[in-house]
Amino acid sequence: MKISRKKFEELVSVYLDNEATPGEKRLLSKCVLRDREMARIFHRECKIHAAACKIYGRLPRLAPLRGIPDPLVPPEKYLDPSAKAEWASVAMLSAAAIALFIYGMSAIFSNTWNGSEPAKREIPTPAAHPDIPKYFTGEIKIDAAPDGSAVGILAYRR
Repeated sequence: MKISRKKFEELVSVYLDNEATPGEKRLLSKCVLRDREMARIFHRECKIHAAACKIYGRLPRLAPLRGIPDPLVPPEKYLDPSAKAEWASVAMLSAAAIALFIYGMSAIFSNTWNGSEPAKREIPTPAAHPDIPKYFTGEIKIDAAPDGSAVGILAYRR
Protein backbone atom coordinates (compact mmCIF):
# COMPACT_ATOMS: atom_id res chain seq x y z
CA MET A 1 0.00 0.00 0.00
CA LYS A 2 1.52 3.27 -1.15
CA ILE A 3 0.52 6.54 0.49
CA SER A 4 1.65 10.08 -0.29
CA ARG A 5 4.40 11.74 1.67
CA LYS A 6 1.99 14.36 3.00
CA LYS A 7 -0.39 11.66 4.27
CA PHE A 8 2.55 9.82 5.87
CA GLU A 9 3.73 12.98 7.65
CA GLU A 10 0.18 13.49 8.97
CA LEU A 11 0.21 9.90 10.27
CA VAL A 12 3.54 10.52 12.01
CA SER A 13 2.23 13.75 13.54
CA VAL A 14 -0.89 12.03 14.86
CA TYR A 15 1.28 9.20 16.22
CA LEU A 16 3.65 11.60 18.01
CA ASP A 17 0.66 13.37 19.60
CA ASN A 18 -0.57 9.97 20.91
CA GLU A 19 -3.85 10.38 19.04
CA ALA A 20 -3.41 7.56 16.49
CA THR A 21 -6.06 4.88 16.18
CA PRO A 22 -5.03 1.20 15.97
CA GLY A 23 -5.65 1.27 12.20
CA GLU A 24 -3.40 4.32 11.77
CA LYS A 25 -0.69 2.65 13.87
CA ARG A 26 -0.85 -0.48 11.66
CA LEU A 27 -0.63 1.64 8.51
CA LEU A 28 2.27 3.64 9.94
CA SER A 29 4.21 0.51 10.91
CA LYS A 30 3.65 -1.04 7.46
CA CYS A 31 4.91 2.13 5.75
CA VAL A 32 7.99 2.35 7.98
CA LEU A 33 8.85 -1.33 7.48
CA ARG A 34 8.42 -1.26 3.68
CA ASP A 35 9.93 2.08 2.64
CA ARG A 36 13.40 3.27 3.69
CA GLU A 37 12.65 6.91 2.96
CA MET A 38 9.56 6.82 5.17
CA ALA A 39 11.54 5.05 7.90
CA ARG A 40 14.17 7.81 7.73
CA ILE A 41 11.46 10.50 7.98
CA PHE A 42 9.80 8.65 10.87
CA HIS A 43 13.02 8.37 12.90
CA ARG A 44 13.95 12.00 12.19
CA GLU A 45 10.53 13.20 13.38
CA CYS A 46 10.81 11.04 16.52
CA LYS A 47 14.19 12.60 17.35
CA ILE A 48 12.75 16.08 16.86
CA HIS A 49 9.80 15.17 19.09
CA ALA A 50 12.15 13.87 21.82
CA ALA A 51 14.24 17.06 21.66
CA ALA A 52 11.12 19.24 21.91
CA CYS A 53 9.93 17.25 24.93
CA LYS A 54 13.33 17.75 26.58
CA ILE A 55 13.12 21.49 26.02
CA TYR A 56 9.72 21.65 27.73
CA GLY A 57 10.75 19.27 30.52
CA ARG A 58 8.44 16.40 29.56
CA LEU A 59 9.26 12.76 29.09
CA PRO A 60 8.69 11.66 25.50
CA ARG A 61 6.30 8.71 25.40
CA LEU A 62 5.43 6.89 22.21
CA ALA A 63 2.96 4.07 21.73
CA PRO A 64 4.54 0.80 20.58
CA LEU A 65 4.32 -0.05 16.90
CA ARG A 66 4.24 -3.65 15.67
CA GLY A 67 7.61 -4.75 14.27
CA ILE A 68 9.38 -1.45 15.01
CA PRO A 69 11.69 -1.03 18.01
CA ASP A 70 11.22 2.04 20.18
CA PRO A 71 12.67 4.89 18.11
CA LEU A 72 13.71 6.84 21.23
CA VAL A 73 16.03 4.08 22.44
CA PRO A 74 19.28 3.92 20.46
CA PRO A 75 20.06 0.45 19.08
CA GLU A 76 22.72 -1.61 20.81
CA LYS A 77 26.06 -1.48 19.10
CA TYR A 78 27.31 -4.81 17.86
CA LEU A 79 30.59 -5.89 19.40
CA ASP A 80 32.52 -8.63 17.66
CA PRO A 81 32.85 -11.74 19.89
CA SER A 82 36.58 -11.95 19.15
CA ALA A 83 36.96 -8.36 20.36
CA LYS A 84 35.23 -9.34 23.62
CA ALA A 85 37.73 -12.18 24.05
CA GLU A 86 40.64 -9.85 23.35
CA TRP A 87 39.44 -7.33 25.93
CA ALA A 88 38.91 -10.12 28.46
CA SER A 89 42.47 -11.36 27.94
CA VAL A 90 43.82 -7.81 28.29
CA ALA A 91 41.90 -7.42 31.55
CA MET A 92 43.21 -10.73 32.92
CA LEU A 93 46.81 -9.95 31.99
CA SER A 94 46.52 -6.51 33.56
CA ALA A 95 45.13 -8.02 36.76
CA ALA A 96 47.99 -10.55 36.85
CA ALA A 97 50.58 -7.80 36.32
CA ILE A 98 49.09 -5.71 39.12
CA ALA A 99 49.04 -8.73 41.45
CA LEU A 100 52.71 -9.49 40.72
CA PHE A 101 53.65 -5.85 41.22
CA ILE A 102 51.89 -5.71 44.60
CA TYR A 103 53.49 -9.02 45.65
CA GLY A 104 56.94 -7.74 44.66
CA MET A 105 56.46 -4.44 46.47
CA SER A 106 55.31 -6.22 49.62
CA ALA A 107 58.41 -8.44 49.51
CA ILE A 108 60.69 -5.43 49.11
CA PHE A 109 59.14 -3.29 51.83
CA SER A 110 58.28 -5.93 54.42
CA ASN A 111 60.31 -5.81 57.64
CA THR A 112 60.09 -9.54 58.30
CA TRP A 113 62.57 -10.39 55.59
CA ASN A 114 65.97 -11.45 56.97
CA GLY A 115 67.87 -9.55 54.31
CA SER A 116 66.48 -6.17 55.38
CA GLU A 117 69.46 -5.56 57.70
CA PRO A 118 72.53 -4.01 56.06
CA ALA A 119 75.46 -6.36 55.49
CA LYS A 120 77.79 -6.54 58.48
CA ARG A 121 80.69 -8.30 56.82
CA GLU A 122 83.11 -7.04 54.22
CA ILE A 123 82.80 -8.52 50.77
CA PRO A 124 86.23 -9.03 49.21
CA THR A 125 86.74 -7.30 45.89
CA PRO A 126 89.03 -8.79 43.30
CA ALA A 127 92.48 -7.20 43.25
CA ALA A 128 93.21 -4.91 40.32
CA HIS A 129 95.79 -5.95 37.76
CA PRO A 130 99.23 -4.98 39.11
CA ASP A 131 100.41 -3.42 35.81
CA ILE A 132 97.56 -0.87 35.48
CA PRO A 133 99.34 2.00 37.32
CA LYS A 134 102.44 1.43 35.20
CA TYR A 135 100.67 2.13 31.87
CA PHE A 136 97.51 4.13 32.67
CA THR A 137 98.07 7.89 32.86
CA GLY A 138 94.80 8.57 34.70
CA GLU A 139 93.52 10.81 31.92
CA ILE A 140 89.92 10.12 30.84
CA LYS A 141 88.14 11.95 28.00
CA ILE A 142 84.65 11.61 26.62
CA ASP A 143 84.35 12.06 22.87
CA ALA A 144 81.80 11.38 20.15
CA ALA A 145 81.92 8.19 18.11
CA PRO A 146 81.25 8.21 14.34
CA ASP A 147 77.66 7.04 14.95
CA GLY A 148 77.00 9.94 17.34
CA SER A 149 77.17 8.01 20.62
CA ALA A 150 79.47 8.97 23.49
CA VAL A 151 82.78 7.15 23.91
CA GLY A 152 85.05 7.12 26.93
CA ILE A 153 88.76 7.36 26.07
CA LEU A 154 91.41 6.24 28.54
CA ALA A 155 94.96 7.46 27.95
CA TYR A 156 97.80 4.91 28.28
CA ARG A 157 101.60 5.27 28.14
CA ARG A 158 103.56 3.36 25.57
